[in-house]
Amino acid sequence: VLVVALAFVLLARRVGPRRTLPFLGGALAFVPIVAAWWSRGYAALAHEGHVVPSHPFAWDYVVPNWTDSLFFSSRAVLALVPLVVVGAVVLRRRWAAALLGLVIFVNALFYSFYAGTQIHPRFLLVALPAALVLWATGLFAVGSGLLRGTLERARARGGTSPPSPP
Repeated sequence: VLVVALAFVLLARRVGPRRTLPFLGGALAFVPIVAAWWSRGYAALAHEGHVVPSHPFAWDYVVPNWTDSLFFSSRAVLALVPLVVVGAVVLRRRWAAALLGLVIFVNALFYSFYAGTQIHPRFLLVALPAALVLWATGLFAVGSGLLRGTLERARARGGTSPPSPP
């Protein structure tokens, strides 16, 4: 809900409140689905002490959530973050980079403090599509920069340049 609310603030700033209304209508279309399934999720399990811890959010969970995670280990973070940052920097549409970054940041920040994140990395998967978009953008930028540099060095040495497309 927090990510959606912040996304609507960004969207309203970008296109104006009036043009944001159709997107708000689309989001509100999911309210009946959420209401129908809410009682089958954690709300139904809250009274069972072994399922939901007495203190589900705490500072003590932050380090284990990022060092002992089943998926988001330090290796995975090191493989993702540098190209995600490059992708966010080179993305021409700043509002798109801000929106994608917002999804990643809010999701990671919120669930860093949650007890179940370490053993259930699915809580962080909300951010994965946005991270992969920025990662692919970063990979393309780095790859095309390396290719451009290689071609320029070949031309400077008197090598042949690749044929131009027809």
